[in-house]
Amino acid sequence: MPEKVLAIFAQPHGVDPLRLGEEHRVIHECLQQARQHRMQVDVRHAASIHDVRRALLNGNWGIVHFSGHGTEHGLLLEDENGEPQPVSTAALMELLAAYSPPLHTVVLHACLTGAHPAGMAAARIPYVIANDGPILDAAAIEFTRGFYDALAAGRDVPFAYQEGCRTVRLMGLEDEGVPVLHRGPPPTAREQTGEHFYVFITGSNSVGKSTVAYALTERYHFNAIVSTDSLRAALRPWAREIGAPELLYSSFEVSDRLRELNGVQMGVEEAFEKQCISFCRSFEAVIEHSRRKRATAVFEGVNILPTEAFRRVAFHEKSDLLLVTLYLADRDQHYQRMLTRITDMPGPEADKYPRNFNRIRLLDDFVVRRTREFEATTRGGRVLVIENSGTVTAAVDQIARRLEEVRALVAQR
Repeated sequence: MPEKVLAIFAQPHGVDPLRLGEEHRVIHECLQQARQHRMQVDVRHAASIHDVRRALLNGNWGIVHFSGHGTEHGLLLEDENGEPQPVSTAALMELLAAYSPPLHTVVLHACLTGAHPAGMAAARIPYVIANDGPILDAAAIEFTRGFYDALAAGRDVPFAYQEGCRTVRLMGLEDEGVPVLHRGPPPTAREQTGEHFYVFITGSNSVGKSTVAYALTERYHFNAIVSTDSLRAALRPWAREIGAPELLYSSFEVSDRLRELNGVQMGVEEAFEKQCISFCRSFEAVIEHSRRKRATAVFEGVNILPTEAFRRVAFHEKSDLLLVTLYLADRDQHYQRMLTRITDMPGPEADKYPRNFNRIRLLDDFVVRRTREFEATTRGGRVLVIENSGTVTAAVDQIARRLEEVRALVAQR
């Protein structure tokens, strides 16, 4: 699902003209660079507050971008006659907060719109970019260029904000005003449910599991991220002693290694499932510990295969949790992401990933297929499959929407 941007431009009669057309063009050009059409922009010119309300009602926006004039009290939109219509920052943030999530970022490109940071924090929108003082057209346009270039390249909002600031400085315009990033207090996972809560993120190699897990944790303040790779590494010294040599190897190598070790003939999928079931037995202690601590946690890794063993250990009907499976439909994009991921690995360790890419793709299909089967026998919408070729923010937004639905069901119990 592409990230959706709502751009609002207002230039009432009787105010100094702004280069809003240029800013519109810059946003459009930046988002056109987004691969796989993963960002969309809808632009409203000569906007009134009612135009804004109706647009919010009729779309699921991740980003809302305002550009125009502002005062220390808020924005200047337009009335039905094109005359200035002041809208207080507090009232505007109250309106926008009703749409968060999926709304996660508000850009207020107008002078003095950042004069009331307390009101922005109270709205609980994760990111608000505003101006504490005056900002000139040239600086606003260059910030917009850097900000949306970064988002189109798949970067998260904090990085995109810094890229916008860097672009302003590179153009020698820092004296003309630089916006400020205000971070609202995001709802914690415990606030989402009132209790402990878990999200399990799975998928094959290089589909973005850890990146999405960290972004989700940043937004919802989970107590911990638990990587199954780290847990499996800790188990390796005892793998043979506990009768689970399959834990010693990478997911796509298990079938070959078991055949070399004891002559067992298994297909890639069958050997991988055996590894996941063995891992699940060891995983149970970690899950039970987090339950006793009433913690919130994100568990991520390839070995979270949705089998019946996983259901018994972690996914029984009384658990407050969500299973997310990520995959990449495009083979070439998957291969390029894998090459990016292995850049910093030692040579022998890195080489095995391209060499086994066909097996990785096989496991990608296998995990998705198993997830679909698991979803068909699981109640409450607690299984979510995401084609993860879009931005990290877009994936987190999908998870956020499903968390809201799960929270509503939990509240009814």
